[in-house]
Amino acid sequence: KNNLEDFKITFMTSFNQMLYLILPISALILVLRIPIVRLAYGADKFDWTATVLTGHILAFLSISIFAQALIVLLYRAFYALHNSFIPLIVSFISTLLLVILGYYFVMVQNMGIESIALAFSFANILQLIILITILNKKVGGFTKTLLLLPSLKIFLASFLTGISLYIPIKLLDQLVFDTTRTINLIFLTGISSFIGLSFYLFLTWLLNVKEAKVFLLIFRK
Repeated sequence: KNNLEDFKITFMTSFNQMLYLILPISALILVLRIPIVRLAYGADKFDWTATVLTGHILAFLSISIFAQALIVLLYRAFYALHNSFIPLIVSFISTLLLVILGYYFVMVQNMGIESIALAFSFANILQLIILITILNKKVGGFTKTLLLLPSLKIFLASFLTGISLYIPIKLLDQLVFDTTRTINLIFLTGISSFIGLSFYLFLTWLLNVKEAKVFLLIFRK
C-alpha cells in the first residue's frame, strides 16, 4: 500500500516479538547444551569426549539463533519493498565470509571442528547487522527507542537468565539427579527450563518490556 510508517511499525513489532521468543531459548540451549546432546544422542552411543565436543559446537551455534531467525524477517522486509537484490548480495557476502573464516580457523590456525560453528555464527550476525543497517537507510530510519531499547532489555534479561540457570543446573546435577539415567536427564532439563523461562518472564515484566505484557495476556486467555 506504500504506507511506509505502517510498514516500519509492523517490522519493529515483529522484530521485537521474534527476539523476545528466540533469545531465552538460545540462552537455554547454551546453558543446557550437555544435557541436550546426551538426550539427543544417548550416553551409550556418545562417550564423554564426543558429548563435550558436540556441546561446544551447539554452544557456538546457539549464539546466532536470533540472527538466523531475524534474517528471514529482514528478507521479507526487503521483498515487501520490491527489492530482492540486496538480500541476495548480502547473503553471498555472508557465505563467502563463512568459507574464508572456516578455512582460516581450520587450515591456518589448526582449530577444531567447533571453529566452523563459530565462523557460521559470526557470518550470520554480520549478515543481520548489514541487512538492518541498509534497511534502516532505505526506510528513512527506524525510531530508535522502539527498536533498540526493547532489544537491549531483552538481551539483558536473556543474559541474566542464562547466568541464573547455571547455578541450579550444577546443584541439581551434582546433588539431586543421577544424570547417567535418561529419565533424570529429562527431569533436569525440564525443571531447569521451567525455572529459566519463569525468571525470564519476570525480568522482562520488571524491565517493562511490552512483549512480556502481550504474551502474559495471551497466556491468561
